[in-house]
Amino acid sequence: MRAMRATLAALLLIALPFAAQAYKPDLDSLSNVARLHLDADAVASAIAAVRAQPRQFAVGRDLGAHVADGSWDEPQAGVARWRLRLGSDGAESLSFRIDALSLPADAALYVYGADGKDLQGPFTSASNGTLWTPLVRADDAIIEARMPYAEKSRFSLTLGRAFHGYRAFRARSAIVAKGALGDSGACEIDVACPAGNSWQKQIRAAVLLQIAGMYLCSGTLVNNSAQDDRPLILTANHCDVDSGNVSETNVYFNVQKSSCGGNADGPINQVIAGKTVLAKTSGTAVTDYTLFELANLPPSAYDVYYAGWDASTGTPQSGAAIHHPGGDDKKISVYTQSAQSVDNVCIGSDPACRGAFRVDAWAVQWAQGTTEAGSSGSALFDQNGRIVGTLSGGDGDCAGTANNGGTDYFARLDRAWTATSSTGTTLKAALTPDGENKMTLDGKNRSDSGGGSFGWLSLLMLAFGAVCRRGRAQRRMVLRTVAVLGLAFPFVSSAYSPELASLPTVAQVRLNPVTVKNALESAKGQPLQFAVGMAIEAGVADGTWDEPEAGLARWRLRINSSGAHALNFRFDDLQLPEHAQLYLYTNNGADVQGPYTAARNGRFVTPLVRSEDAVIEVRMPYEEKADFSFASASAFHAFRDLDSKSFSNTSGTSGACEFDVACPIGDGYSDQIRSTVLITIVKGLSEYLCSGSLVNNTSEDGTPLVLTANHCGVDSSTIDQTTAYFNVQRSACGSGTVGTVTQNIAGLSVRAGTSGKTVTDYTLFELASKPPSSFDAYYDGWDSRGNSPTSGAVIHHPSGDDKKISTYTQTAQKTDNVRITGGGLLGLSGFSVNAWGVSWANGTTEEGSSGSGLLDRNRHIVGTLSGGNGGCSGTSNNGATDYFARLDQAWTASSVTGVTLKAVLDPGNTGNTVLDGRDASGLGSGSSGGSNSGDGSGSSGGGGGSFGWLGLLPLTLAALRRQRRIRD
Repeated sequence: MRAMRATLAALLLIALPFAAQAYKPDLDSLSNVARLHLDADAVASAIAAVRAQPRQFAVGRDLGAHVADGSWDEPQAGVARWRLRLGSDGAESLSFRIDALSLPADAALYVYGADGKDLQGPFTSASNGTLWTPLVRADDAIIEARMPYAEKSRFSLTLGRAFHGYRAFRARSAIVAKGALGDSGACEIDVACPAGNSWQKQIRAAVLLQIAGMYLCSGTLVNNSAQDDRPLILTANHCDVDSGNVSETNVYFNVQKSSCGGNADGPINQVIAGKTVLAKTSGTAVTDYTLFELANLPPSAYDVYYAGWDASTGTPQSGAAIHHPGGDDKKISVYTQSAQSVDNVCIGSDPACRGAFRVDAWAVQWAQGTTEAGSSGSALFDQNGRIVGTLSGGDGDCAGTANNGGTDYFARLDRAWTATSSTGTTLKAALTPDGENKMTLDGKNRSDSGGGSFGWLSLLMLAFGAVCRRGRAQRRMVLRTVAVLGLAFPFVSSAYSPELASLPTVAQVRLNPVTVKNALESAKGQPLQFAVGMAIEAGVADGTWDEPEAGLARWRLRINSSGAHALNFRFDDLQLPEHAQLYLYTNNGADVQGPYTAARNGRFVTPLVRSEDAVIEVRMPYEEKADFSFASASAFHAFRDLDSKSFSNTSGTSGACEFDVACPIGDGYSDQIRSTVLITIVKGLSEYLCSGSLVNNTSEDGTPLVLTANHCGVDSSTIDQTTAYFNVQRSACGSGTVGTVTQNIAGLSVRAGTSGKTVTDYTLFELASKPPSSFDAYYDGWDSRGNSPTSGAVIHHPSGDDKKISTYTQTAQKTDNVRITGGGLLGLSGFSVNAWGVSWANGTTEEGSSGSGLLDRNRHIVGTLSGGNGGCSGTSNNGATDYFARLDQAWTASSVTGVTLKAVLDPGNTGNTVLDGRDASGLGSGSSGGSNSGDGSGSSGGGGGSFGWLGLLPLTLAALRRQRRIRD
């Protein structure tokens, strides 16, 4: 058996190409590697000669090095490794042009910094010929090739040129064409800052371009009318991507900070080369665009978005640009005033426009941020999130921490649409290949076929094919491996069932009851609060490690808070390794939440588990154990019972006059019941409850938008600590099983919300993913006309209880400037709304019902609950009035995000004021399947995820140990 395990390990390593193997550079032996060094004086002279070039960020130096100039070794049996080290004093970055590259079929080439960072590759024989490598941010880089020893003689290359990156001085006179590498100004805004909250999709489309090794621009991945994921990049013509250098152009995705103003640089290892220029400004046309295609589709791990566009002549009223100023991490700039149409504007410093170019442009002045050199080619997005132009130039810049009030000019998309193209193919023809006369197109997510490329089974089949010539015993071994692999990897491929027998051996932290009691006293009188938080005096070292399977490390920590009805947790600076998975569950194995993956790294608030005793568990490959950490953690002790009608607090209970949605009065609202969600919001060390509704939009694309009340406090500071729970309801009227809390999705971004002193009370936010099909969700319709509803219902979670329904049979009354006392999470003494006044025929509302949607007799939402005097009087309601902020008043009112409720719910600007609801399965591409909570298989970062084929190996061997009856 031992021999079979060893053979299997060697077999997979040999059978699979080096490009399929996870790789970590060996830095300990770098001192033995041959080294070349660029001449510092020659580099300095080259930089001095090009300082006035606005788009240049690097200088090139010829090398002429060959394989014989590098070092060979054999790091493991049967593996040949070639390395060459190149340094250039003071370089901010290094990249290379490799000529006459000849990689054998099973070889892989990498480039990385001498510190092991910015690992680029693997590049395979598909890159043979001329390879323009991506950047590494170092002044000392290593080029490495690995291959089977038998293929060593077939490897060759000529290292033709090295590019030394420097930080350029940028001209500031006249209207300067943008482009150059360097830190951006102090008024620039990271896309992770609140200004980016409403532009999360478009942020995923923005890219950084490196052209011919020496020049930088910005660009955008764009959709086309075939919606076939063809990887098309739109940028500016003056960025000079053309047929001669498109293959020398590298496109970088997701070069951005993970937190607002964070210190860490964005990653630069998600890179795809250009392939073909499809359309481009021709001659003296007053346009400035280039559309080119990438050599490959962006992998699912890049989590890209294909931006939509608008080639009509409508003036953009507000919007944003997402760009890489000075080659910096991705930034966002926002405008709130209408752009101005300016024809024949000269982009250049010469008054007579000699050596420059002219464009018909949208002139934009920024409310937040600006653009700089390097921003050229970035898209101007309108209020509907569609591209309407590409940045040509301008005099916008920073003046300290504010912008200078200058104007930037974006070449208009509508003027480029049918203009003469230097390729003979117009922009219109390239973006509407189906021949339809579309002038607008919405953006879209990448279409995933599921399972990704290869997957573990396909890789094993490749291995099987590779060893078919090596003998019958090896073939039998691979087939047995396929048969037992499901046993080896149960915690990824199937639902997770916690192992409870060993819990008595797990370290436990008990929250201090005195601290809890003091916190509860402070929470009295807070109507929406249901939990109090406190710091956990524990870290990774306080948990318990074990090895339940060979090669698998498991960390667990048990948290207890006496008397808690539920517990949940907030991690600060959570760092889950690449292949780790985090779960949360009760001490009896109920309410399993997860798996959560490295996609949640940073600040992460978990959903609830209904117990006073919870277990946090993290599972990972043993070799990643040291990479798991978190800076601090807080626990939230729920003092309200989320599945009962009695609570221990003094702020009210779900009264005896409330009706479960499973009762007969809910029969006519089965669809709308499926759209209603319970919302929890963490702010500081307090946690709050509200209700909300999943709503449809006129594109009917399944964008998961939740409508709730502004006073519930979902905003840019709490959105990542907001969770929406679906189907928290009893299975029978007044009885039956309690509602689940494992069908939940975190918040992603606030799309629109009450601004200033407007008489509205609404927030519309987007969830991090679409509800899986198992949630059986429904997207509510709405009516923004302002007609008085004559009858209807509200579906809500009073006091956080299981879902209830209340109905009204008399016409709601228009009531303007009604004063709502108490400010919810906003800390206000009160606020005013223009409302529908409703008296209930059945049921009522209570604290926790805030934000629920008022449905009219057509089952359309016409308002959101702000407050009122409604309550129970025994088993009947008290006959008082509740007030719902009117949807028609919010429709076009000022929004805190700068984007109105109308613009978000009618993204196509159809003018519809009424929209019916729809099943999730009938919207867009439909809901993804998947488990209840956690990071589903369609989410970025992996969720259900996989260790990759190499991570499978130790677990496969463990499974083989359990299969001792298998013999040759």
